[in-house]
Amino acid sequence: RQTEETLNAESLRTWPGIAAIPLDRSLIDALKEMNLAGPIQTASRSGLLVTRVIPHSRSDLIGLQENDIITEINGQEVRSLKDFYGILNQAGPEGRLSYTLLRGGREIQTDQILPRKQEP
Repeated sequence: RQTEETLNAESLRTWPGIAAIPLDRSLIDALKEMNLAGPIQTASRSGLLVTRVIPHSRSDLIGLQENDIITEINGQEVRSLKDFYGILNQAGPEGRLSYTLLRGGREIQTDQILPRKQEP
């Protein structure tokens, strides 16, 4: 088994450090049925619902949280996982990322330069 220190160092290299699913009509309806759709104000919203944030990953360091809805990255709309990974790949693992997201019914913006990867 690896030490906690080793695991934390490895998680910093995890890119992008989250699990997310596309926000579509069926997911919006399911969230509304479970009374979990608070942050989703209209059915026309698109984006990705963050389902998991890996502790100590770059996404965790810039403040992403479970149940955030990512709507834009670096000013580009995110409608699918393809959009998401395409934009992330353009920025690279050490680039500037500016997320626009919905959290608790409010739109917020992050603007962070990702930390450089630590070399083993």
